[in-house]
Amino acid sequence: MAGSTMYDIHDLCAPSMDVVARETADTVYLVMRSGFDAVCMHRLEGSFPIRTLVLEVGSRRPLGVGAGGLAILAAIATAERGEIIERVSPSLSRFSKMGSSELIRACRRTDELGYALIKNNVNLGVCAVGQPFRDAMGQPMGALSVAALTQRMTAERIRGVASLLKNACADVEQRLRSPRRGGWEVG
Repeated sequence: MAGSTMYDIHDLCAPSMDVVARETADTVYLVMRSGFDAVCMHRLEGSFPIRTLVLEVGSRRPLGVGAGGLAILAAIATAERGEIIERVSPSLSRFSKMGSSELIRACRRTDELGYALIKNNVNLGVCAVGQPFRDAMGQPMGALSVAALTQRMTAERIRGVASLLKNACADVEQRLRSPRRGGWEVG
């Protein structure tokens, strides 16, 4: 999960995460899908003096919990998404204030907005925005997200962060598809 023989996901995402952390000054997270879970693979702290350290590297949460996990879940095809929600539903209450019906609504809202948004749901006083990135087959494999104090996340700032994340995820996808990664020729 942390890497394969073809590439190290941390190395592929680090440049994009760095740009987002510099631009937002907030904490940026990389989460990857692992079955029915989202696993935090990397965290990059921004320069804002109050950090929102809501995930530890290596921690697991059900898909749909947190902005990164919600971004991944919402990007999954509807039929598979329903199966995942059914599977993770019993464990949701340990992580958030949502059950399966709230998670379905959150996925719909993510589809409508074009990004995942979590406010005071998983962690009180924290707002997070997430965007998924896809593998070469078009399947959502991971997400980048930004977490900040709710007071910092005005509607305008949320849209700006979402746009930064969308660009960062496009960069990650481009690196994933590149025939040259880290000096190695693929193919």
